Amino acid sequence: MVLTPGLVMVVAIPFAVAGFVATQAASSLISTGISPFFTNAEWAPTEGKYGAGPLIAGTLVSSAGAMAVVAPAAIGWALRINLFASAKVAALERAMVATLAGVPSVVFGLVGLFTLVPLLRPVRPPGLSLLAASVVLAAMCFPTTAIAADAAIQAVDRAQIVAARALGLGAWDTARVAVLPAAKAGLSAACLLG
Repeated sequence: MVLTPGLVMVVAIPFAVAGFVATQAASSLISTGISPFFTNAEWAPTEGKYGAGPLIAGTLVSSAGAMAVVAPAAIGWALRINLFASAKVAALERAMVATLAGVPSVVFGLVGLFTLVPLLRPVRPPGLSLLAASVVLAAMCFPTTAIAADAAIQAVDRAQIVAARALGLGAWDTARVAVLPAAKAGLSAACLLG
């Protein structure tokens, strides 16, 4: 009974926010139209032009670029600390990645803006590019994806790993034949979470 007001708030607040945004945006969407909102390239609210096409495309491309880097890196890291690294090294690296997961996204953005963008400026002026966005997103997504991939690999039955090693398979072959197929669902979830 004591938790009921809190539960009602947890459910009601997202609906209230969505309702507020919908009512505030309704006039603009009606005047612009749904299709032009997604396809037009010009965003000028003072002129009544609301075209989010490039914003949506940039988000999708930068996210895909980040995950193209993060997914193999996080899975490779999780395999390495579970099958190749010593217990001390694995514990140290897990602590480092967990600490990195606690860094606010604003910090990643500021570091990217003040260090990565100046490095990219000579390559691609003005330096603010999809590459910079993808690298910053990859840095933000790596800890979450790596922690989840590590948990998926740790959930694999150790008897499978021991059996693969007993058959004479090396660490990489054990990972390829025994670990990756058994952890496939968890690794997919890790990439989706990332």
